[in-house]
Amino acid sequence: MIHLLTFTTYGTHLPGDARGSIDRHEGRLAPRPALATFAKKLMAEPPFQMDHLRDREAVRDEIVSKC
Repeated sequence: MIHLLTFTTYGTHLPGDARGSIDRHEGRLAPRPALATFAKKLMAEPPFQMDHLRDREAVRDEIVSKC
């Protein structure tokens, strides 16, 4: 069996994003720039990008330890 795990990190795919988003009640939502701007203003921290090798290695190591 093969599993594909995908996820986003904090602040990298906000509700209303230009790529679209998902609502638990309405399903797929069209892009809503005003909602994305509002969600960005509510963020307590800057977005977290996994752009360093150590970040990717930490995720890989955690997945391996759980499997």
